Amino acid sequence: YRLTTSGIGHIRFWKIASTFTGMKLQGDIGKFGKVELSDISSFIELPDGKVLSGTENGGLLLWEGNFIKCRFIQSNSLCHHGEITYISYDTKDKCIITTGMDGYIRWWDFSIIDQAEVDSDDSIDYVIEPLAEYNLGKDYGIKTIIDIGVFEGRRQFVFTNTNGCIISIRFYLSVTNSGIIKDNEYNLIKIIQSMNNKTILDQNKL
Repeated sequence: YRLTTSGIGHIRFWKIASTFTGMKLQGDIGKFGKVELSDISSFIELPDGKVLSGTENGGLLLWEGNFIKCRFIQSNSLCHHGEITYISYDTKDKCIITTGMDGYIRWWDFSIIDQAEVDSDDSIDYVIEPLAEYNLGKDYGIKTIIDIGVFEGRRQFVFTNTNGCIISIRFYLSVTNSGIIKDNEYNLIKIIQSMNNKTILDQNKL
């Protein structure tokens, strides 16, 4: 059995070990090595046991054991601008989904992440570009998110943003040749808690 925990300036990998006094939980602290120490608020365990985590500055770290195997970046920036707040593995589409405080939802090729190899003596950075991305706008830094999945051909997410709103967003999935999602239809339902504690639905169709 394995367990991963993370928080301010750390990630820790736990396992159940048999000792002379019985079964105990033992943890190994993640070694950041060449990467700047970071708060970690999101991670996911991959099928083969490796762990993919976000960082507070927007990098994606692939952990093998308690060491960093590589750091994923884009060709001209990190994977997000600012903290990565959510990571999941879409088993149907075989991709990794990430969101961040920059207001972006991004989709990454799982096979590239899973099979990535670098020469750590040279650099631990591995350049990867998103399969697709969706920009919610500069005022929609994503703090927490629930992936509802695809319903009637539209992808749906429910999230809280930096302004304290709970927002449901639905859109059609259509990928252009450049790999960016084309927004054919966009419905936004913003749930705002008013001063008198009544819920107001502000529904926009753009």
